[in-house]
Amino acid sequence: MSNLSLMNIMQFDEFDLEANRRGYMTEKQRHKLLFLALISSIVPLIFIGVCAMFFNDSLKELTIDKYPPGETTPWLLPWQMVAAGIGDLIGTIILIKRWLFVLVDLRSGHIDTCVGEARIAHGEMRNLGYYGAGIRISFRWDNFILPYTARNAFFKGKIYRVYFTPYSRIVMSIEEQE
Repeated sequence: MSNLSLMNIMQFDEFDLEANRRGYMTEKQRHKLLFLALISSIVPLIFIGVCAMFFNDSLKELTIDKYPPGETTPWLLPWQMVAAGIGDLIGTIILIKRWLFVLVDLRSGHIDTCVGEARIAHGEMRNLGYYGAGIRISFRWDNFILPYTARNAFFKGKIYRVYFTPYSRIVMSIEEQE
């Protein structure tokens, strides 16, 4: 029962699971990886865009000649420019790093695995994973972000095998061990 619910939640089938057991991902999973990477890029792109708007507005404020000669511009505007520039840099680095990991995973097609009891961080929602809002789940020392709907698919005391991409660490499939 657990494997079926995990298959529905994580959107994989027996063919995907068998390929993951052999250490590689299917074409369907490559498309899934690319889709999740595209979706997760939206947040940093919005962040970069908002920072760029503040940066652009700050530049406009400094260049518009609305202050009398000898009067300085408000002190907040240079700080807005610095904050917006730092925000753009951080957002760009996050985006580039995420895409580099995904591209390496797509090129290699390799799947890593770990085995352990699932430990779900109850009451803790994460917004940083490829699934957007999700739960943090640990298998021994490996941590993953899974869709929030996966919280009821794991049972205490059961051992699970997780198949994930080695660099972007996106879970491709999970199976309960006998």
